[in-house]
Amino acid sequence: MIKVKLGELPLVLEGFDALSKIDLPVKAAYWTGKNMKKVVTEFQEFEKSRVALAEKFAEKDEQGKPVIKDNSYAMEDKAAYQAGFKELTEIEAEFDFPPLNLSQLEGVSIKGEVIFNLGPFIEDTV
Repeated sequence: MIKVKLGELPLVLEGFDALSKIDLPVKAAYWTGKNMKKVVTEFQEFEKSRVALAEKFAEKDEQGKPVIKDNSYAMEDKAAYQAGFKELTEIEAEFDFPPLNLSQLEGVSIKGEVIFNLGPFIEDTV
């Protein structure tokens, strides 16, 4: 079981995206594609919650719709939004698949940043 805070998901997705663009051994490529979908789904739920939170604390126009200025919600209660967002980002998502063993990436050229972003999704066991 892999646990990751929701606030870490954007970096995790960057790592999965970078890994998916590399010519990987068959097992590693399969692991990446199959499990990236699960992470994307969790990220989409996180985004829905983030948007709902932003809309809750945004200024509203005459029709009661959130006001958007410069591609961002204009916050009526910024402190409450920030507190809610911090709480949201601290929630742990659980993924029920095993981490990718680093040995499956032997001989593959991968930047350290990708390994860092994937963090708990990679294990190094001998």
